[in-house]
Amino acid sequence: MANKYRPNLIPFKGEHPYFQDGEVYTYRQYSAYTYTNCLDGRGVGASTMKGRLQGEQFCTPRHLLSIADFIATSEKVKKYKGFCKESRMRVLNQPRLETKSEQMMGKWLKVKF
Repeated sequence: MANKYRPNLIPFKGEHPYFQDGEVYTYRQYSAYTYTNCLDGRGVGASTMKGRLQGEQFCTPRHLLSIADFIATSEKVKKYKGFCKESRMRVLNQPRLETKSEQMMGKWLKVKF
């Protein structure tokens, strides 16, 4: 039977002054590094690190950023950054029926018989 208390070891990929490329580390080791070396003074907890690395093959230097920096580099935040009101209204008001056949079907599907 497997030991359920065996720590998860996640390999590190990339260039970093503390972690070596290809070596494996635990969530707590990654977390301890962020608490001692984070620029804004607040580190990343082990549970947060586990959430960041969930489903990832390896840890990169981006995963070791503080919470604010990690959110700022997130793809979801980049997607919505600079999305002005005019762009939102253009997307909301664009026609959903794009081709001529869809427009014709939309017109005739509204007709009551």
